[in-house]
Amino acid sequence: SNTVVAGYADGTLRVWDIATRTVVREHETRDPVRCMALHPNGTTVAVHTESGAVFEWSATTAKVLRRYTSWFFGPTAYS
Repeated sequence: SNTVVAGYADGTLRVWDIATRTVVREHETRDPVRCMALHPNGTTVAVHTESGAVFEWSATTAKVLRRYTSWFFGPTAYS
């Protein structure tokens, strides 16, 4: 795949096309993104925000698949 997923302090998630250097998908979260982890399937991303929210996000559709409440503010692992 020629894409990269990036999370930003402004709460935006973006999928970039590396070859064209353009954003191909985007999603706005409510809070700054603290960390992300790519699922081995290569299309789902776990996102942990500054408020403690954790959600699964589809990098192919830019939609939230599942949302969780987190009480832990450390690193996020995903498998």
